[in-house]
Amino acid sequence: MTRLLPALLLCPALLLAGISEEELAADTSAETAPTSEALMQDRSESLTRWQQQETDLQRSLPANQLRWLEFDQQRWLGLFLPAMQPEPRGGVLLVSDAGQHADSPALNGPARRLLSEAGWHTLAIALPELPAQPADNPEASLQLFGEWMQSAQARISHSLSSLQAEGAQWHALIGDGRSAWLLVDSLERSALAADALVLHRMHAPSQNVERIALPQDQSFPILDLLISGNQTTARQRQLEARRLGLGEYQQLEIPEPMLNPLAREVTLKRLSGWLQRQQQIAAQRNPR
Repeated sequence: MTRLLPALLLCPALLLAGISEEELAADTSAETAPTSEALMQDRSESLTRWQQQETDLQRSLPANQLRWLEFDQQRWLGLFLPAMQPEPRGGVLLVSDAGQHADSPALNGPARRLLSEAGWHTLAIALPELPAQPADNPEASLQLFGEWMQSAQARISHSLSSLQAEGAQWHALIGDGRSAWLLVDSLERSALAADALVLHRMHAPSQNVERIALPQDQSFPILDLLISGNQTTARQRQLEARRLGLGEYQQLEIPEPMLNPLAREVTLKRLSGWLQRQQQIAAQRNPR
């Protein structure tokens, strides 16, 4: 088996508090120097938006799917679905892209339902809100991103532990967009214990971080879901996998967008088949 991941990501927004024309005329410096009170208001409004998303999920989903998870002053909503068979094939942790909720239609929502029907325990989570990046302060931007990354990786690690407590013997991680980058980074830090990795449209969460290579564990199965027609990225990843000697690395071209029902169903069934093959190979290598 292999070791994997905690991990990371980004995305709040800034809003202006109401200011009268007289106040602007009296002091134009207010335009260039936002106050700490305004920044706190921005943060509060952003949190309200995320809280609203969680509230909407609570209203729209059955109560038995909702799992409130807590760790290190963080509290977030996980969406759990048990395997639709007596003995689960394994467990799958799905991490949404930054800015998306745990039941995102981009990947998490449809994938967790199909995988549950195919015999997998699934737990879907969202990343913490990405911090606003000060455009004129690179050091502050890096610090904020580093703090966010630690929070995201801690959330992923704790969520994986929660899924593992359900009793399945084999576990896979699925990352979408920036969360895929975080999973790879966590794997390189030996922060997670998992058995397979699926990368969906992986890209870095910030321009301030270096491009991350593929995981360097040569025995670790990786499925890289790439947008059809993106030959440059596909070729770069193939060469990187060859350089690292990743014999278990595979690519699968997928349509864009994944919101097309038929194309999405075909892609998810191929994903499910790949996971099943990896679990069967692992079971043959390490019989109970």
